[in-house]
Formats: sequence, structure tokens, C-alpha cells
Amino acid sequence: MKKLILLFAIFLYPLQGWSLSEEGIKEFSQKAILDCDSYGSESCGARFMAMGACTYFISINKGKSNSEAMKIGDAMFVYMMHSHQIKPKILFNTDLKIKENIKNEFINRTNFCKSEIEKAVPLIFKETQGNDINEQPELKQRLVKAFPFWYLEALEKIIKDGNKLN
Repeated sequence: MKKLILLFAIFLYPLQGWSLSEEGIKEFSQKAILDCDSYGSESCGARFMAMGACTYFISINKGKSNSEAMKIGDAMFVYMMHSHQIKPKILFNTDLKIKENIKNEFINRTNFCKSEIEKAVPLIFKETQGNDINEQPELKQRLVKAFPFWYLEALEKIIKDGNKLN
């Protein structure tokens, strides 16, 4: 467990100091190489999904808009997959649903950036709903807990709508 926390800290700490731009993410992905032969492609894919999700929240907390942050998080996922030569199709079943083992690992790994999620949820809510969610602590906690499931559902919808798996 300590190795997992250390690994994630190694990835997130440099990211916060780097440019949260497509070029900065691309550079990061070329230097942040995991041993996917040891971990397995599916596990690495789940890790990269979580890195993309956490990058989204870090971007929100650094002042990016929701749409800008989503592009940055997506770039993290895409560039990490590409730099490790992992095809997205390995993450999905034949019915275009994310495999259960990948969902479980993704959910566990997004917990490593829960503090970023907790900080970002009020900002996202304010931008998208125009309200202060801090006045509704129960709703805020439900949204924080729901995030991993929303992210997975959104990814499945994108794949089903575009059906682009290479």
C-alpha cells in the first residue's frame, strides 16, 4: 500500500508544478513511464484513467474552467496510454462497458486525490449550477463520492456514442 501511495505522489507532485497545458501533459507523459509489463496493461489503463480524473480536479483547483480542465484531464489519459502503447479497447468489454476490474482499480485510485475532489466540487458546482454547494454539506459529500462513477459513465458514453476504440 505504501508503494501505491508513493507512486501516486510521485506522479501528482510534479504535475502540480508543471504547466497544466497539453504540451506540459505531453512532456510529463513521456517522462512518467510505468512498468506495464509487470503491472499489466489493464492495471496501467486504470491508473491512467485515475491520473486523468485527478488531473481534471487539480486543473479545476488551479483555476481552469470545467471544459478546460476536462481537456487537460483527457490529455493526461490519452498521452499516458499512448506513451505506454496501450490501446483503449483493452479497458472495455464487447458491450462497450468498462471491465469490472478496471472500474474497481480506478475507483480505488481516485481516492488518492480525494482532497482535490473535495476542493474542486464546490468550484464545479458554482460554475455549472451557479450555487454555493458549501451551504449543502450532505449534497457536497454525495457528489464527492459519486465522482468516480460519473467519470466512468461519461467515458462509457463517449465510447458508445463515438464507438472509437483502437
